[in-house]
Amino acid sequence: MIQTKPCRRLATGLGFCALGALLLSCGSPSSSPPPGPGASSASSSGALSPRAPVKSAGAFADQVAAATQSYRTSKGRAALTRHSGLDALATQHAGYMARTGHYAHDGWPARNEAMHQQGIVRGVENVNRGRDHDTTRWTPAAMNFWINSKGHHRNLLEPSSTHYGVGAVIGSDGFFNVVYISGALRQEQGPRQNRGSVPPIPSPPGGPLQQW
Repeated sequence: MIQTKPCRRLATGLGFCALGALLLSCGSPSSSPPPGPGASSASSSGALSPRAPVKSAGAFADQVAAATQSYRTSKGRAALTRHSGLDALATQHAGYMARTGHYAHDGWPARNEAMHQQGIVRGVENVNRGRDHDTTRWTPAAMNFWINSKGHHRNLLEPSSTHYGVGAVIGSDGFFNVVYISGALRQEQGPRQNRGSVPPIPSPPGGPLQQW
């Protein structure tokens, strides 16, 4: 049976819909949500050890990526271009959630700044965390959760986005952690044109992105 955690909106001075530049769903960096249900390797504080082993879930990320774009087109939105830099940022944050058990948008300002350095603005982010012994149910569970949440749904259908990335990591507690990020190139906001290639987003300060 799928177990997911409750969604909370980001609480910052910018607000949930400030200029459409910061739309985050599920979790809040200003408050710590409870540990994941059924976590098997939680510390006494309720969080997983930052060194807890994790493993990548590239196939799951690809399934979620395909599902998000299929959903956009089914609702009359254009499909986005997948971006390796956004994939890396999403994977990094999914890995953080998997290692710590902290289901939130921690580090979003750094991710958003990394996007801005490449001219990508109006960033949005969805996160999801859950577990099920049947991995075929992971993608439908994540998508259903996002589709049925107003904030998540808005992010999935964000009309200004042109590029997106997805990252997924499995924690030692058996929970999947998946992150979806999208944004728009400054020169591409408005009517969609031939976008061409986009250079990778550089690693944030503090060292290279860790790969799982």
